[in-house]
Amino acid sequence: MTVAGIMLCLLYFFSNGVKSYTLLTSYDWMLLIQTAFFSIVIAYSADLWSLQYLSCTESALLFNTSPFIAALFSYWWFNESMTKFKWAGLILGTVAILPMTVCRESITNKIIIDTHHILPLTILLCGITASVYGWTLIRELVKKRNVPFVAVNGISMFLGGLMIMMQSFLIESWDPLPVSNWYNFIFYTGLIILLSNVLFSNLYAYLLTVYT
Repeated sequence: MTVAGIMLCLLYFFSNGVKSYTLLTSYDWMLLIQTAFFSIVIAYSADLWSLQYLSCTESALLFNTSPFIAALFSYWWFNESMTKFKWAGLILGTVAILPMTVCRESITNKIIIDTHHILPLTILLCGITASVYGWTLIRELVKKRNVPFVAVNGISMFLGGLMIMMQSFLIESWDPLPVSNWYNFIFYTGLIILLSNVLFSNLYAYLLTVYT
């Protein structure tokens, strides 16, 4: 997050100049700090911690609650009502996950029966809610406040990355660093930066300027 944030901030700086950062108001910075805390610190910490106990399929299945949570936040923050197209999208997304829930070893049955899943699922759901709230803030910044999405992602990732490193230093073992296999760490971190931070996050933020 920190490396990706620096890259995006530099990209925005060389494209627009240092004066562009001075145009941000105190309210913009408040939203950016909230975005860093909720969509990065809370969301990623909850997601990655839960993946120790859940499969990727279970995690992805629970992420399908995102549109429903987003609809609530959109109603609360932007006073948006549901249209027939939004309902069609929600129904299509719900129907698409039915094959996963009616398979022979039903994931939902496993979730209900296995009490060891309750805490990770609850933590993950909190992380998903925080992530959706973060994207709601990003939409406020890029759509209503007219802050460029590259700047929003760059600043929030940089701040969120610093917060997470402080969190890691406090609760994890640094001896001297919490990394043992540097080759794999650099390789997979590079892939995450390219796929998640650069491509996904910026495309998502750009689309929020067009769609709800």
